[in-house]
Amino acid sequence: MLNKLKIEINHFNSQPHNFRILIFTNLVYAFVLPVIDTFVAAYIMRNTHGDITKVVIYQLTIYTGIPLTFLLNGWLLKHFDIRKLYSAGMMLSGVSMIVMMSLQELNTVGIASAGMIMGLSFGFYWANRDCLALSITNDGNRNYYYGMETLFYTIISVLVPITIGLFIDSQISDAQKHTAYVIITGVVFLITVAASIVCFRGTFKNPGEKNTSSLSFIHSGTNC
Repeated sequence: MLNKLKIEINHFNSQPHNFRILIFTNLVYAFVLPVIDTFVAAYIMRNTHGDITKVVIYQLTIYTGIPLTFLLNGWLLKHFDIRKLYSAGMMLSGVSMIVMMSLQELNTVGIASAGMIMGLSFGFYWANRDCLALSITNDGNRNYYYGMETLFYTIISVLVPITIGLFIDSQISDAQKHTAYVIITGVVFLITVAASIVCFRGTFKNPGEKNTSSLSFIHSGTNC
């Protein structure tokens, strides 16, 4: 067992520097994704007495912001380092949660604003993550890269909701539960900062800084 683990570690260490940095970046940020997927909507439901329309508004503004950000990202890549845009996508998820927690009342405007910021976060994150994944992998290690990502995310997406759920449920009063959400938001923001720091250890290049095939050019144009 230990020999197999050692072989896996050695194989991972044999990958290019940017490959390993991107994996580590996504590993750190993977702790944020289950919180965004589950507990933000739960927070809205808890604080609006089960008003499902507020959750719908939040989700609609997220999915409105994503395609707009994809279009904006293509233009911004001509002027900004892809690492900055990728980091912005991660950190905006924390900002969105901070905006949500700072609302005295979860009204439509406030929820829509937090949702739009989260949509910007998703757009910047996924557009630049896909670009980086394509640029730092090749036919020989691309399946390995996505396999590693899937392994880490699957494990974390099981452990994080259980841990956070137990933490929130251990609080007795509504005020304590709200404080628990605030603490979780603070931890999420710190994680996004840590993921951004890891990202900047890579030497990633923007799309267009190297010669690509016509297929790669089409993909970059549509997703970056």
